[in-house]
Amino acid sequence: MIVEPVSSIHNVMFEGRWVCDNESQSIITAWAGSSISFVFSGTNLKLICGENTERRDKWNGGVPMLAVSMIPNTAPVSAPQCHKWTMLDPQPGATLHLVENENKTPSEILVKLLMVDWASLFELKCLLINEEATIHRPSITYHNRILFIGDSISCGYFAQPNGSPIPGSAPRGCLDAFPYVTQRLLSADDQGYYFDVDLVAYPGWTLVSPTSEEQSEGNPWGMLKGYFQVSPWDTTNQYNYNYLPDISTIVIELGTNDQEYYATERFEIDLCSFLLNLAQEIPSTLQHILVIPPFADGGQPTKLQQEFSTIIERLRTTFTRLDICDINSCLDHTNTIDGIHPSVEGHKKLGIEMARFILAHLIEPKATPVVTIYP
Repeated sequence: MIVEPVSSIHNVMFEGRWVCDNESQSIITAWAGSSISFVFSGTNLKLICGENTERRDKWNGGVPMLAVSMIPNTAPVSAPQCHKWTMLDPQPGATLHLVENENKTPSEILVKLLMVDWASLFELKCLLINEEATIHRPSITYHNRILFIGDSISCGYFAQPNGSPIPGSAPRGCLDAFPYVTQRLLSADDQGYYFDVDLVAYPGWTLVSPTSEEQSEGNPWGMLKGYFQVSPWDTTNQYNYNYLPDISTIVIELGTNDQEYYATERFEIDLCSFLLNLAQEIPSTLQHILVIPPFADGGQPTKLQQEFSTIIERLRTTFTRLDICDINSCLDHTNTIDGIHPSVEGHKKLGIEMARFILAHLIEPKATPVVTIYP
């Protein structure tokens, strides 16, 4: 067997947020949605997890840490809806046995490893492959990338109010959250709109960044600063993110938690600051910034909900590509776990609305009418 340190393999495609540990030659991620993809041809493939692999928050509803898909490397099945996912929950230092076909003729397999749990830290140390095996980058890449920035709703928080698993559920974390539902719907549609998902989201976070005093009083961390961190648990080190040159759209789903802690005026100020900071980071391919209104709990509308459209209209004088994407009005209490967090069915409804919005506002229509799959 040949040992291939992951950090030195140039034929592997990394998406999301990965940090290289130069000393151990491993790579680490702390963000749901981070993935590794490559095409493998061989008889043996094992992944060695690092000792830093751990569950950082046990109240995650029982979501496994990883999902892995291995499908034939053929163009028709490389679309997102064709991945066949298996859930994995590795321990520190574990060996993941992905391919063991000593007596079979090797065939090309598209391998994708996806971190689906918001509550975990995953370290991949190396690959073990047979001597004749080959690894190369996937040949199919999409020309559109949508960056989703959000809280528990974007990252797929599926848990009871006390953090325990939902009875009878088989949670898949961010795979069942609306960004990935939207991706699968649009890639399966006649329109054939393929896009990659970048996800930066963490449960409970606000947009507004709390002061030290507010944080000591229990206010959650804010995406204004948290977005630029190495991990949700590291508030000191900044992430040096080299953006892929195909980000066309940013979707911001924040504000639901801000309603509880901050004045509407402060939300507007920090949203403006956040957009200015993003504008300095994102490449010139950016065409749209979509902002989803705060989610409601079924009670009386909050001040932020009432003034949200006015806030966005004011910000549009500075950010001309900014628009409201009101997808959450499709939900009612029966589509939620606790009145706010969507159930799996709720995320399907959000994904349908998101796909409709993208088809209507972000894609140039084709010459012939398209019959979509959305009811």
